[in-house]
Amino acid sequence: MSTPSKKSLEMNEFLEIFSKKMSEGVGRAASIARNTCTTCKGDASTFTDELSEKEFTISGMCQTCQDEIFTDPQDEDLSFFYDNS
Repeated sequence: MSTPSKKSLEMNEFLEIFSKKMSEGVGRAASIARNTCTTCKGDASTFTDELSEKEFTISGMCQTCQDEIFTDPQDEDLSFFYDNS
């Protein structure tokens, strides 16, 4: 069982409302406490390192979702930033 990171009252209220709307009524804090990903609803009990485990307490994302969201900038296609006309 993990403990959600501390947030300001306003931020916590926003995240709870947002996650409940996105997660069939389950809030961020409850998902984190249950080791359930707030993004994919899958298991969130195994992480590759301490930083990823800490990120889970902040965002509620499992390792797989973190890997999809936080990519190495060198691996990203940034061509849409450039005007190729």
